[in-house]
Amino acid sequence: MATALGIEEDGKVIPFDFTSSKFINAYFAVIHKPYEREGVNFWWIDWQQGIQSKTAGLDPLWALNHYHTLDHEQNHSKALILSRYAEVGSHRYPVGFSGDTWTTWDTLDYLPYFTATATNIGYTWWSNDIGGHGGGEKNDELYLRHLQFGVFSPINRLHCTNQETFTKEPWYYGAAGTDVKESYLGAVMPENRVIIDDGVAKLPDKSSFAGSIGTMDRAVRFAVQKAGLTVWQASQLASLTPARLMGISTKKGSLEIGKDADMVCMNSELQVVSVYVRGKKTVGK
Repeated sequence: MATALGIEEDGKVIPFDFTSSKFINAYFAVIHKPYEREGVNFWWIDWQQGIQSKTAGLDPLWALNHYHTLDHEQNHSKALILSRYAEVGSHRYPVGFSGDTWTTWDTLDYLPYFTATATNIGYTWWSNDIGGHGGGEKNDELYLRHLQFGVFSPINRLHCTNQETFTKEPWYYGAAGTDVKESYLGAVMPENRVIIDDGVAKLPDKSSFAGSIGTMDRAVRFAVQKAGLTVWQASQLASLTPARLMGISTKKGSLEIGKDADMVCMNSELQVVSVYVRGKKTVGK
């Protein structure tokens, strides 16, 4: 960094300065690009060193998110970073995350609600420390249930440290870890077939869950009847939001002039009664 910045290598700490274009360019070229050439293609911005910079009102975390996003989109079709929450407006750049979560049943019980309400601040993608990353206890079943929550989350991200309650490798969690490994093998080895039992995908011996058979209409019903969303909110999350994320919202996701007339008609109980694709009924009377 000293050479790139044209300063003397005297062993002193180089101040972090994201208001300087010279520093920013050196920061990416010297520190990050060598790792990207080795295969790293995603950065987690976890700045925790304060909100002050040489430019009044500029939080370094905001600047980091902005320039990391610009840098990432140079070599990817869509820019994507993971960042610590930087207050209102943060959703414009990163996938957000909740910070370190405690390894307790009460925390796991709260996380589905917390994740859903991330949309209140504008986020479409929210990430939690699956398995927990602070306090609590090592509990085999809690670990497994946390992983199951992660599978149904927008981002399934485990956060680990070399400590008993923080490590996340399956082989440290007894029978629960075996469930995780067997579920994985069931996906990659044909001889480990999956069965459907009481509406749930399981391994043939019913020893563990093996995936989801949830459909979008069931997700909409759950969002309205269990999570308390309005029909309008749930239908938008099931249509326009994914269309925008896939870059097809000019043709899909809402009923507007010029868009494909794709519709799902539901009754008052939110059961599907008919489906239209480009204006033609494909399901229903």
